[in-house]
Amino acid sequence: MAHAMEVDTTDACLLLTALAFVAMVHTPVIYTLVREAVRPWAIREVEREKKWIQMIQRYHTPLLDVVLEYTSTTCGLPFYISFLPCLYWAGELRLARDLTILCALSVYVGNSLKDIVCSPRPEWGGGIRLVCSGQYKYAHEYGLPSTHTFNTVSVCGYLVWYYSASWPMIALAVSWCCLVAYSRVYLGMHSPVDVATGLLLSGACLAYFIPLSAYLDQWVGSPLVVPVYQLLLSLALIKAYPKPLRPTPSYEYHVYFTGVALGVVTGLWHSGHLHSADTAVAIAKLRGEDLFTTRALIFTLRRFVPGLIATVITRAVAKPLAQSVLSLFLSPMSPSTLTNQQRKPIEVMLTYAVVGYVVVDPCFHMFKKFGI
Repeated sequence: MAHAMEVDTTDACLLLTALAFVAMVHTPVIYTLVREAVRPWAIREVEREKKWIQMIQRYHTPLLDVVLEYTSTTCGLPFYISFLPCLYWAGELRLARDLTILCALSVYVGNSLKDIVCSPRPEWGGGIRLVCSGQYKYAHEYGLPSTHTFNTVSVCGYLVWYYSASWPMIALAVSWCCLVAYSRVYLGMHSPVDVATGLLLSGACLAYFIPLSAYLDQWVGSPLVVPVYQLLLSLALIKAYPKPLRPTPSYEYHVYFTGVALGVVTGLWHSGHLHSADTAVAIAKLRGEDLFTTRALIFTLRRFVPGLIATVITRAVAKPLAQSVLSLFLSPMSPSTLTNQQRKPIEVMLTYAVVGYVVVDPCFHMFKKFGI
């Protein structure tokens, strides 16, 4: 009885927390109050911390510039979209699924808060430099929180928890997170307050997601029509997003990952036998128990090449396919039901849903057919 009450309490806390956050980011009256309360403080902190950025940037070399830009590249959205398929194809099935959902959650929370607070990035010039031109693509986003820090600490923290890591692995994860956090300030992309906020939010995100992860097996393996519920949830999440003071690409990143999560969950539900615990054990026997060996690397590369080709081809045809499907469903309705601005994020979400689906369903059928 006590255990049942504990489970019910956990369920209620998870649900109420999610509903409260979605209500905040969807309701202009609420998130405007939050913005008016937090933004002036954030702007003062960004201004006050200029001297800290200048101090960090004072010690620089061309080699350090390259190393830290590369470090930041390995924790951005393009990296995760490339890394997660490799994790599936390498046979780390449950971990890959959990990290997909975790990344979608952290991107939604982090980018929503960016566009609520609308805190500026450091002002380049006057002693602060943008170290690498490759960072300009992020310059149109707001600063607080640092989502690179948020995502990196969330993923590394979950890996430590998932593998019940030893102290050396914990030390490696902490060192990597510190390097990423330092790189964001060194490159001139964030103030220390942005990084600190990202760190705190990642802890909150992990505290929320780890209990939630225990329910993912039940959800994906449910006999219910999971894709329909997941589609409705995805549509609700791309609708429940705050309006920033100026347009930013943060919303697009959220839509990408929401679409990927929709496709992955749909694929796992449809072909659950290809992602079961027994399948994971069978793959581990083929590639070896240790993921970081030459044998495992060769096994993963054999899957990566055809998998990448299938994914690239899918990405090319998914957009027109998504447009056709959306037009088909909207054709019985009035043409003015959705404006182009409302229609575009749905098309993007469906495009990336197809890509996510191919990674976990058709690709695994292909591997099985060709014995790889």
